[in-house]
Amino acid sequence: MFHFRRQGTSNARATYCYCRPRMQLVFLPGLGADARQWAPQRAAFPSLIVPDWIAPHPREPLAEYAARLAMPADVLIGSSFGGMIALEMARIINPRLVLLVGSATSVPKLARWLAPLGGVSRMMPNALMLAAFGPHANGSRAVAAAMLRDADPAFVSWGASAMAGWRPAPFTFPVKRIHGDRDRLIPVGDADQVVAGAGHLVNLTHPDEVNRFIERALPAPMNEARRLQRRR
Repeated sequence: MFHFRRQGTSNARATYCYCRPRMQLVFLPGLGADARQWAPQRAAFPSLIVPDWIAPHPREPLAEYAARLAMPADVLIGSSFGGMIALEMARIINPRLVLLVGSATSVPKLARWLAPLGGVSRMMPNALMLAAFGPHANGSRAVAAAMLRDADPAFVSWGASAMAGWRPAPFTFPVKRIHGDRDRLIPVGDADQVVAGAGHLVNLTHPDEVNRFIERALPAPMNEARRLQRRR
């Protein structure tokens, strides 16, 4: 879709530019994380949107939570838990693409530790969670530690339980995955791109690789719009 925008000129005649509307990129952080997780991506995609998590209802399934959080987006990008929310949100808003960063399209292999985590996450030392997120680089440990300190324990407990019970129906929209080969929490599986040496926080430890992955994955018209924006 295109629209015309009038531009002022120094003479009496007005000119118009043939402009693409700005694309809507919505980034969803991992469980216990917030907008700080996507700081390296904001530098490359300044107009990105990171919504705040809303309070879950008691025992609320992941799909119902995603429906309440849903907002318009051309592309949804989600990390870990945020990727699973993105997949369920996509059923409602029908984006052009969903990109998963260190996330998964199902969780049967993870249920062994996710279900217990839902009950003990309030007591689990942050140091243990930080170790699980590793290996760390580029300040990822400090960012993760700060987010964990500020995370709502009740939300983390609900999220872990909701992920353990998540059994999604097949998806009918395009999904692409990038994953670290040393992720200790979610198996690499059939990722479209595997980042050597990266753990669960691949977007923090290897931001250039993740940013290039997002750039290449964007639909062609959106990539062209980004190039035009950079020239201005």
